[in-house]
Amino acid sequence: MTPRPAHSHHLTLHRFAGRHASRFVLRLYLQWVIVSFLILGTISVAAVTL
Repeated sequence: MTPRPAHSHHLTLHRFAGRHASRFVLRLYLQWVIVSFLILGTISVAAVTL
């Protein structure tokens, strides 16, 4: 069994992630904030109507 050179792939992946991580994390965070606001709004509306 020969070990696969996963280190170089990890380095290129890390470089790619470092370039695009901030925008992706910001978009993911905004998406989670919107989803949580929607869930809280639906729960509050259901509690008020029920």
